[in-house]
Parts: sequence; C-alpha cells; structure tokens
Amino acid sequence: MHAILALLLAFSSTVLCIVLLKPLASRIGLLDRPSGRKTHEGVIPLVGGIAIWLAFTISLLFIGMTGKLMYLVIAGGMLISVGATDDVADLSPRWRLILHIVAALIMCLLAGVVVQGLGQLFVPGFELTLGILAIPFTVFAVVALINAANMCDGLDGHCGTQVFVPLAGLAILTGITGDQEHFLPLIALCGCLLGFLYFNLRSPWRSKATVFLGDAGSNFLGFMLAWFLIDVSQGEHAILAPVAVLWFALLLIYDTIEVVARRLVRRESPFQANREHLHDVFLLAGFSVSETVLTMGAITLLGVLIGIMTAFVDVPDSVQFAAFILVGILFLRMIFRTWSVMRFLYRSICRRRGERRGSPSHEWRDYVDRRFGKDRRG
Repeated sequence: MHAILALLLAFSSTVLCIVLLKPLASRIGLLDRPSGRKTHEGVIPLVGGIAIWLAFTISLLFIGMTGKLMYLVIAGGMLISVGATDDVADLSPRWRLILHIVAALIMCLLAGVVVQGLGQLFVPGFELTLGILAIPFTVFAVVALINAANMCDGLDGHCGTQVFVPLAGLAILTGITGDQEHFLPLIALCGCLLGFLYFNLRSPWRSKATVFLGDAGSNFLGFMLAWFLIDVSQGEHAILAPVAVLWFALLLIYDTIEVVARRLVRRESPFQANREHLHDVFLLAGFSVSETVLTMGAITLLGVLIGIMTAFVDVPDSVQFAAFILVGILFLRMIFRTWSVMRFLYRSICRRRGERRGSPSHEWRDYVDRRFGKDRRG
C-alpha cells in the first residue's frame, strides 16, 4: 500500500509541476527551438527535468528524507540548476564537466556512495578492491553515466525510457529482497518518470512530445541512475554484484563508448553532438520514433532481466564480465558496419509493412558514407 501511495504521489506531483512550469518556461526562455539537428516541430518547454526533481523531493518529504537522500536532493538540485542554465545560455563543456564532478564528489564524500570494490572480476575468490582509487573511479563512472544519459536524449521518450526501465528493475529487485532503504525512493522516482513520460512519449492521441527533459533533466536522471546502481551493489547489504549493474545500463554504456570512440578517432570533441547513435541508425533505416524508442527499451529491458537474474542465480563475476565484454564487442562490430545494419533494418521494415524491398535512399547512403565511412561490399 505504501508503495502504491508513493507511486501515485510522485506521478501526480510530476504532472502538476509540469502543468505549472510550462507557462513559466516561455517567460524565462527555457524553450527548445528547432535548429540544426533539432528537427522537432514548434517550441517545446524544457521543464521535464525540473518537474521530476521537484516532485521527487516532495515525495521524499512524505516517505522519509534520510541524511543520505538529502545529499541526493542537493546534488541533484545542483545538476538541475547547471542544466537549466545550459539550456538557456550554453555553458562551455569544461564548466559542465567541473560541475558534474562536484556533484559526484558530494555523492562520494558526503553521502558515502562509493564504488569500493568490483567483485571477483578476473580470479574467483579474489575480490578486486579499489582502495585509494575508489573515489576517482566513482567520480569517473558517475560523470560518464551523466553524459551517457545526456547523449541519448535525442528522441521523444528515449532518455526517460532508458532510465525508467533499469530503475523499475531495481525497484522490483529491492522489493523482492526486502531492501526498504531503497525500495520506496525508487518507487517514487519511477512514479516521477511515468508522470514525465505521459507528456514526453508519442502516442496514438499525441503525435509529438509536449515537454522535454532538457540538459537539466538528462543530467539529473543519469546521476540518479548512477547513485542507485552504486548504492545497491556496495557494502555488506548489497543486493547486486558490482559487475551485475553493467547489465542495467548496457545500452547507455555500449552506445556512449561507440560514439565517443568515433569522435576521438576523427580527432573531434567527445562532447560534440552528431547523428551516430544507435537510435539514429534505426531512424535512418525507416523505423518511426515510437518504434525506435520501444526497440531500444526492449534491449535495455533484456539487460535488466539478465542483471536481476544474477541476483538469484549464482553466476561467477568473471563469467558475467566476460559475457558483457563479448556482447559489447559484437555491438561495436555491428554498429561500425552501419550500412549493413541499416540495409537489414530497412528490409525488415519492408517485410512488416508489406512494401517492396529495395535499398535505402541515396540520402541515407550519402550520410553513411560521409559520417561512418564506406563499409559496403558488392
């Protein structure tokens, strides 16, 4: 009953905050206008992230605000402020990075949420502890996940779905294992995301999103995901092995590594935006936005189910890690052969829709040749 009330309170608070913040967005310039890569129609308020943070804070006041959660709210509020400032007046990547690091340090030094060990990654029976590297490693992981969430915020409902699925999986797992410390906060956060997705996902009665997360929201969601993944996998009462959390964020991790690697190979800034994510490949192959979001969500759900399974089935950490690396290599091999993937996806779309099979348009071929390189054969 408490869980249902927490979910309903968070959902309704988020909806109310969005309704109240939307008129304010136009007054302060917190709007997203079509330009460059942004091909959406009309001007969209960037208040989703602010609404989620406000609603989550309100929910915690009712379900119980512990000292640790207070630091979570403070660090999250800082990220919301930084992201909102960036949405209104672009901040330099350097300043964004510094402030992301500060939020991660609040998490480590004040809240005590730190990656102390990585489990038995390589040798069974030998725990790989980080020692003095624990805080630097945690800061790196948190900042990486913050930016991974920001990078995937390119389609209506995509970022929200990619964060909601693993957080819902964690909520279910904490409920099953009786982890009351994390259960209700996770339920509340899931309620907040559902309230946001009500405005952000496309549906048969709404052809486009009416609210966006903005950098404020994507940064905050990435931070929240990192916080809970680390907190439930460390310490005496951990309910997950440290390596198992990789499966909860597999698509965010794989996609970010692939895109950053491409940019570094071309000597471009890792923070430079482009159209080289997996969801872009699906769109270029003819999938609709909704089909792409659902497909990406299904892939993430599969990873979450694998992660949950490892909590109940004794799978050695080394086996889990090797499997994660192997899947990652296959993913990178697939995505680096973008033309072949696009052609396969295009033909699958034609089969489902009963259209004549052919090959993608010249626009797609030109874009792939220009950005990914000519990897076609025959």
